[in-house]
Amino acid sequence: MSDAMTKLVNELVNGNIKQKLYDSLKIKLFRLLKLTHLYYSNRPTLDDPIKRLISEFNKLRGEVALGNNNPELIEELKQITIDLHENKLISPSDFQAMMTHL
Repeated sequence: MSDAMTKLVNELVNGNIKQKLYDSLKIKLFRLLKLTHLYYSNRPTLDDPIKRLISEFNKLRGEVALGNNNPELIEELKQITIDLHENKLISPSDFQAMMTHL
């Protein structure tokens, strides 16, 4: 295990993980934290990354619907849509429709 991962695990076990470090985690690792109950021991200080991802998706989708055609915004929306699809948070048909629209 790398030094960075060892540090992360120690912070989780000790219950003093910082939100910035937690935000850098992948959704798959978040699910692992929930399974091992480390998320629940740190819950008061940590945001749920799935809720944050869905919230960001809805915000960006709304901006595009209002006519904001900023290429960086559209690229970010595509990436979030891919993340949602990879984590089975949106259906394949919704994913296809969104990617076709973008």
